[in-house]
Amino acid sequence: MQFQKSLKFSSLIFTIVILFSACGGDSPSQETTNNSNETTTPVEPKVVAASNTDVEELAEPTEEKKEVVKEEVVEEPKVEKPVEKKEVKKVVKKVPKKRAKMHFPEKVFDYGFIMQGDVVKHDFYFKNVGNADLVIKRVEPSCGCTVPIYPKEPIAPGEDGKISVTFKSAGKLGRQIPNIKVFTNYKRSIKLELKGFVDAEREKPKQVAEEVKDTTQQ
Repeated sequence: MQFQKSLKFSSLIFTIVILFSACGGDSPSQETTNNSNETTTPVEPKVVAASNTDVEELAEPTEEKKEVVKEEVVEEPKVEKPVEKKEVKKVVKKVPKKRAKMHFPEKVFDYGFIMQGDVVKHDFYFKNVGNADLVIKRVEPSCGCTVPIYPKEPIAPGEDGKISVTFKSAGKLGRQIPNIKVFTNYKRSIKLELKGFVDAEREKPKQVAEEVKDTTQQ
């Protein structure tokens, strides 16, 4: 009985092996042949002709890609160097004030030696060197023996004028310095002087007079 059972078991195994070989036994060999065919036969690359429009589509990115590129490329902000501020000095031109100015090239006149009773006359010339009209307000003499004569009309800038002074030596003796002061619309007064020596005739002594007579008689 055991022998029969073993025969039946071996026959079942044999039938299973035959069925397995009949159904799927050739698949490994076919796979190997297919693999060998794939390795031996080279595959020619297929060339696909692309039109100009396709190339342009490939070359030009779409709007979405452009936006992505714009977002990715971010320009760094330029750092400007601080500009050194130079101190600008404001030049304010001073406008000269308008005022008259009297200039005398000669302020003192030496009349020398005169005899008592002589009259001295002299002209003091001046010029308005200011930028406004010159007005002589008054002229004050030091004494009654001196008489000034001056222009009463305004003198324009750059114009000349004169003040005439007369000195009378009657009753004067010795060194005499008469003067006048000129007051104008200029700030300060100007002093003009006449200087000299006044002498008088004197009687000669009697002895000298008699000696002179004796010499004339001989």
